[in-house]
Amino acid sequence: KSAITGDVFHEPDDASYGGEWAMALGASARVSSIDLIDIDDNNGGAIFILLISDEEIGGQGVTGFRAYEVPGGARHARVGRWGRTPGRELLERLRREFGTLPFIAEDLGDVTPAVHRLRDEFHLPGMRILQWAFFDEHGDSNDLPHRHPRHAVVYPGTHDNDTAVGWFKSLPATVRRRFADYAGSDASADPAAALTRLAFTSPANTAIVQMQDLLGLGRSARMNIPGRPTGNWTWRLRRSDLAPRSIRSIRDLASASGR
Repeated sequence: KSAITGDVFHEPDDASYGGEWAMALGASARVSSIDLIDIDDNNGGAIFILLISDEEIGGQGVTGFRAYEVPGGARHARVGRWGRTPGRELLERLRREFGTLPFIAEDLGDVTPAVHRLRDEFHLPGMRILQWAFFDEHGDSNDLPHRHPRHAVVYPGTHDNDTAVGWFKSLPATVRRRFADYAGSDASADPAAALTRLAFTSPANTAIVQMQDLLGLGRSARMNIPGRPTGNWTWRLRRSDLAPRSIRSIRDLASASGR
């Protein structure tokens, strides 16, 4: 079994099995995140199952599963074809292989009730992104911590978002005020610490915080900008970044919040 993730899926060409990729979805395609699972089809071929969220092809929003099938006798993957994969059957197969499914459902964007039913049927945790929580002027966002379900994963932001510091600097004044009203008057002084505290004290049973946000770094430390082909994934943690004071602060928050 193998898995890779990326921002735009490229069909493998004849240079290598999983190396150079040629565009398969066209210039109008944008895929925010992909998990690629390689499954033997029992006939000597390979079926790549893509767990896709927030896919936009030709202006049509689609959230669900796509499969890229390669015949058993093929010399390269370019001869494969795209097809749709029934989600329930796929997850049943994976559950037989793995037992408890080690997946997080990227239920972001304009998802349908069917996606939520499939997520819940297989007991997959969904995602909550705190950076998205404060734009609703009526306070109805499901990303607000008091609306988080227990079985969920909460993030201040993912690798596709700006760092918490960069995010806060880009906010309009009205959103900054809503953030401060919710997170406390000191949130504006240290937005990264405030979002981390909200994540750790969320009802969600799992919290994932980027190291850049734990260290309070600015947008120059951002990991990824979707759709930009170069300059991504260059930030690296240095041993000198882990000051004793930062380590104690993270430890104390984790202990106080039961994480």
